[in-house]
Amino acid sequence: MTATRTSSKYQIEIYPGIAYSTYAGIFVLIGLLVSNLGLDLILKLAVPLLAFIYPVAIVLIVLSLVERVTGESRKMHQAAVFVTAVYACYEVLISVGIESETVGFLLGQTPFFEQGLGWMLPAFVAGAAGYGVDRYRRRAASGNRRNPAIQFNDDIK
Repeated sequence: MTATRTSSKYQIEIYPGIAYSTYAGIFVLIGLLVSNLGLDLILKLAVPLLAFIYPVAIVLIVLSLVERVTGESRKMHQAAVFVTAVYACYEVLISVGIESETVGFLLGQTPFFEQGLGWMLPAFVAGAAGYGVDRYRRRAASGNRRNPAIQFNDDIK
């Protein structure tokens, strides 16, 4: 009930041309249809989606916490999420019954792969490498500009 009410109120804010009761009716019908699909079908649809979302979400949460210490690093996020997404895609393929022995062997060389956590170490390494690339680029960019304090000191000599 609360989800229907909240969703309807939100939709009114985005698309005010449609009445609240119409949105509420649509969301109730969607709920009825989904509830009649059966738990087995719902789980068949949800497991692949969650197998992809959870690792990526965990990496993003950890990166947001690490970012408070390291500072902002775009490449750190991109590299870590990319590597995690590769592992997550493989897990999705396995959950729908598609498996490659070669890819499984290559990805399976990482620690915790058998437990479904093979993405952790590669994500950490990729994030650290991305952070290193960002730091290197920042230093290289700042090294090309002359610092006014250094200019002043050079003028004294």
